[in-house]
Amino acid sequence: MGNWTHWKRKPIHFMSSALLFSGSLIIVMGPDSMEIVILPALAWVIGAFFLGFMGSGESVPYGFIL
Repeated sequence: MGNWTHWKRKPIHFMSSALLFSGSLIIVMGPDSMEIVILPALAWVIGAFFLGFMGSGESVPYGFIL
């Protein structure tokens, strides 16, 4: 995320969209643990990748703003 500089124009907007996306993905994990929503394992691997990417999308711009 530090090498990708597109977020530097609007870091607050990028942080808030990363927060909403990762929060939505975490909300979907709850019903899947109760087997209400069943997704294949590959979808969870891709979701875990995006959670890690969005985690850096929330923390790197924060340090930039400070």
